[in-house]
Amino acid sequence: MWNLVFVAAFAAEPVTVAIRADGTLMLGERPVDGAALASGLVAAKAAGASDVVLMADASVDYGDVMAVITVVHDAGLEVSQVVDTVERPPDPLFPGAGAEVMQLGTGLTPEQLNDLEPRRFKFPQNPYGTTDFTAYTLEWGEARVGLASVSYGLLPRTQVATIPLLDAVGAYNLQGKVNLMRFGPLDGAIDAQAYTFKVTDLMERLDGGRWGISPQTIATGQELLVADMTYLGLGFTSSLQVVGGWSLHGGVGYSRATADGTLDLQALPAIIVPGMDATGDQPVIVGDVTGEIVEARFATDFRFNRRDSLILQGVAPVYARVRGTLTGIAEEDLPPELQGTGDLMVGEGQWLPIDKTFRASLSYQVSWKRVDARLGIGMAGKSLPYSWVEQSFDLAYRFGGRTRHTESKIERGFRRNTRDLRKGGDAPGAAPTGS
Repeated sequence: MWNLVFVAAFAAEPVTVAIRADGTLMLGERPVDGAALASGLVAAKAAGASDVVLMADASVDYGDVMAVITVVHDAGLEVSQVVDTVERPPDPLFPGAGAEVMQLGTGLTPEQLNDLEPRRFKFPQNPYGTTDFTAYTLEWGEARVGLASVSYGLLPRTQVATIPLLDAVGAYNLQGKVNLMRFGPLDGAIDAQAYTFKVTDLMERLDGGRWGISPQTIATGQELLVADMTYLGLGFTSSLQVVGGWSLHGGVGYSRATADGTLDLQALPAIIVPGMDATGDQPVIVGDVTGEIVEARFATDFRFNRRDSLILQGVAPVYARVRGTLTGIAEEDLPPELQGTGDLMVGEGQWLPIDKTFRASLSYQVSWKRVDARLGIGMAGKSLPYSWVEQSFDLAYRFGGRTRHTESKIERGFRRNTRDLRKGGDAPGAAPTGS
């Protein structure tokens, strides 16, 4: 019924759409929601209307103005005038609330058009935009191609990733994350990783017989043969939006690495679990070894807008255990004191000194329309002195997903509507546009 009334009232004259300071949309003299605005404009187009006069309170966000202009164009209408403020029609919900204001003109100057242009630093901050250290995931259908990894939003709140460089050399790997919980500002997610590769084949492929790299020289000063290695990880991360653009992130991770071959358990702890002490004074040769580690994660980010943010990250392994079995080792290869013992499990677990194993960084991140860049500084414990570099530097290309589709739609709408806005500025009696 409302559409019929609207058609009868406005078919012969320009349609008036207003955005009040409180965000209320007005179609003619009636308050409407977004769906009613779209259907009313379609009905007006069907009745012969072609132009829309758009009025917006001076305090209305430019993004809301551009969204309405996009709805107008989607209905097949053109914006003939854009007025910052005019004398408002009576509001049936609040009679007498209108105020006398001044009409600024039927067109926009180049300066006004520049102020309205959708630029990323003008967009409000997006707390879900960063996914590597948070509980958030890529949107469904969104892809991220970075220096280190390639990620894809496979399902809603579910992403998968891999490191192509490792895949290319035979170290096959897969990572995944699922956002399982969202209660207002609080999110929770689980993540998992899996890596597997043949160390001997990998080293031979990297060497190619040219440099004499031996797969036996994996540990300094030791003769080792590592045939296969497998790495599995599982973690939980929570993210809390505190206030404004500030969020906190924390979690815990468990990792398990297994290696098969001829291994010296005395030398391996420092390799499989950096920061862990050797297992004893005498070398012990084992057929396979397993390293387990538990780490704590913390991060916080402050987003100034959708483009610029500051990120502080910290990771610290807190507990580790290494164990191995003597199964399959020839008696003559064992130290004399261990010969004749048969199958034997040897190992050690310990709390790790954080000053040796931690890594922390402070970074500045810029997210343009398609590219994310991160640059920062950091520090790390002496066991892995340069491990902070990975979380401090990044460059990635992102595309797809609902958020970026909406941003692109707003930008396309602005470019399409700029012609209409300038045309209105050249109308008789309008202020010169200078274009």
